[in-house]
Amino acid sequence: AIAAAGVVGLPDAVLGETGVAFVVVASGKAMPTRDELRAWVAESLADYKRPDRFVETGELPLTSMHKPDKAALRQRAEALTL
Repeated sequence: AIAAAGVVGLPDAVLGETGVAFVVVASGKAMPTRDELRAWVAESLADYKRPDRFVETGELPLTSMHKPDKAALRQRAEALTL
């Protein structure tokens, strides 16, 4: 089960932007497979809005308002592509 998630977009030469989802797995649970996650997001998101990558993380960086810090997540996502 997923405890929390944050998604950011990264530039893509073909599509303009692709999504990277950072996923916090609930305590004691295993990380779902990419196929399971894609099926889950397909239930509520249009194809072009679905993340292409799913990255397990221990916790999401939060802003002072306790929302996912998109700038910090974008930096993490950019580091993954190097």
